[in-house]
Amino acid sequence: MRARALFESGPPPGLTTLAGSEPCASSKVVALDGQPTQCATYRAPQRSVESVFQHYRKLAESQSPQDMPYLEAVQPGGATLVWVDGAGQRRGVIVQEDLLGGARYQLLWSPAPSGERSGGRMPLGLDPPSGCQVVSSALEGSGGTCLLVASGDAPSVAGRFAQTLRRAGFQLETELPEGSQRVAFSFRSPTHAGVLVAAADGGGRVRVSLSIHSAVAH
Repeated sequence: MRARALFESGPPPGLTTLAGSEPCASSKVVALDGQPTQCATYRAPQRSVESVFQHYRKLAESQSPQDMPYLEAVQPGGATLVWVDGAGQRRGVIVQEDLLGGARYQLLWSPAPSGERSGGRMPLGLDPPSGCQVVSSALEGSGGTCLLVASGDAPSVAGRFAQTLRRAGFQLETELPEGSQRVAFSFRSPTHAGVLVAAADGGGRVRVSLSIHSAVAH
């Protein structure tokens, strides 16, 4: 009943919908890192995915503490943002193209997990490399998406993840560039495929997004 009441109250202050948005019936309570998380879905028929993403990216920048920067994962046709505000409340936005035109986005909000703020797991039970912390993950049986922060520069962090993925049976499909502030590569195994993006945040840390999905046709 408490979760239902929280959901029915709508998004919390500071996490507002875009002007012209239309609520959808597919609102629900989801599990993020195993924690009940309120989720409300909206259509923005006059907005593009990019404009919705940039709006909430600015919001994440303004609300994220300096010691826990917001994280983003960009996929074809959509993007995900996750951050923790100054009060410790975790927030997120998932943006996708709407089949009816415009954009469809989900607002997510929940209290920060108990214990360390860096809680969470990587997809498929993989362990993060040394010096890397999982901030948030949305997992399912066939894979999922994981957002992390790491120490070092983008190429070295990407290299550590490449080693972890190779040990897990993945093969890299693209070469790792050198001397870049942003590194992206795809990888594949007989059963799964994925994409990793590592980008320097300008504050001496690297933000990493890792997405793994099933490569087996159903």
